[in-house]
Amino acid sequence: MASLKSSSRVSPTSETSKSLKARLARGAAGAFVINMGGTGLAFLSQLVLARVLGVEGYGIYAYVIAWVTILGLLATLGFHTALLRFASAYRVRSEWALLRGLIRYAEIRVLTAGLAIGVIGAAAVVGLGDRLRPELVRTFQVGFAIVPVLALLQLRSSTVRAFGGVISAIAPQNLVRSATVLLIVAVAGLVLGWQLAPSSAMAAMLLGTALGLALVTLALRRRRPAQVTTTAVEQQARLWRQTALPLLFLAAMQALLARIDILILGYVVDTTSAGIYVAASRAAALVAFALTAVNMIFAPNIAALHARGASPALQAMVTTTARWTTISGLAIAVPLLVLAPIVLAAFGDAFTSGATALRILLLGQIVNAATGSVGNLLTMTGHERYAAVILGIAAVGQVGLCAILIPPFGMEGAAIATAATMIGWNIAMAVFVWRNLRIVPSILAP
Repeated sequence: MASLKSSSRVSPTSETSKSLKARLARGAAGAFVINMGGTGLAFLSQLVLARVLGVEGYGIYAYVIAWVTILGLLATLGFHTALLRFASAYRVRSEWALLRGLIRYAEIRVLTAGLAIGVIGAAAVVGLGDRLRPELVRTFQVGFAIVPVLALLQLRSSTVRAFGGVISAIAPQNLVRSATVLLIVAVAGLVLGWQLAPSSAMAAMLLGTALGLALVTLALRRRRPAQVTTTAVEQQARLWRQTALPLLFLAAMQALLARIDILILGYVVDTTSAGIYVAASRAAALVAFALTAVNMIFAPNIAALHARGASPALQAMVTTTARWTTISGLAIAVPLLVLAPIVLAAFGDAFTSGATALRILLLGQIVNAATGSVGNLLTMTGHERYAAVILGIAAVGQVGLCAILIPPFGMEGAAIATAATMIGWNIAMAVFVWRNLRIVPSILAP
């Protein structure tokens, strides 16, 4: 009988792994659907924008939105990641006073930083008005108004995710913003036949971002544990700042890696070339949409599993998600490699010149999908400083490659620099994760 009981007993680690796999599958399924819809809407909105604004107007819009995206991430001060990490741990340990203090501390500083960046940026553009085209100045001015709203949206989305509301966190950011832009631009430009300027399209993005912030704020009020609103405030400000600082650097490097090619191309060549390149980049980014969806649900689980010391369960999650992202990425990348000119022709005939750049970018995105959630594995386990160093080196390398390759090769040079850098930092992070966490972050894991 004793041997029978022993053989039928299920290990706690096995139960934990199975439970987390089931929860991850449910959450990732919802995130996958939302992200798929958001990716589709974002791609469709960019297509409509390119059709309505024309290649020159779309270039201005794409160039400014690249700046807005970078500055919006900088305005979070790294707290959008630090909050996700600490809030997940505080919730597991029922440390409600610290959780309330963290939310208040982060929101005040992020809003202040966003407003300061927006005001300084608008003043700088006005000062450079004689050296910039009038429509570029107007588009920048509207774009800078988006910065504080976008920063607060990203912070509150992280808070909702930490409370378990994955779908209610990502839908306002991934669906609502793109849907608002698509609806306004399509109705005004295609149905009513109005001649829209890039600044008008940027105003639509401002409205969509504000609407997204309102919806995620409602979700936060519903998801917030009752104890958070009734407990006294306790702070670990020094710890939060020390953690957020490398995360801020990390966010800055991630933003630069995602947009520096666009900024340098727009500055060295022109905003029209930047617009064509953005269309190619948007198409290539479709490969990573499964990875983005998985990261939305996976990041809080990394922090929770690491806090419990559940390494086998963490490896099981990493292996499962890496297989999902690799298979999904290849299913999207292969058709895009073959049909690159046809896909870009949907934006307009002038955009087909970016087909070679699209194919080059796809190679980097395939490796990005195959290595899985290496960035989250580092930032959610206390190794954010090493992640920041790796991305910092990668960003410097990308700037150097862009400076060398863009003048002679234009869009193709930007694509080579971006793909090479993406492959390099993904491999470097994967090696670091294996050596320090003994986790294999790829499809090669058992």
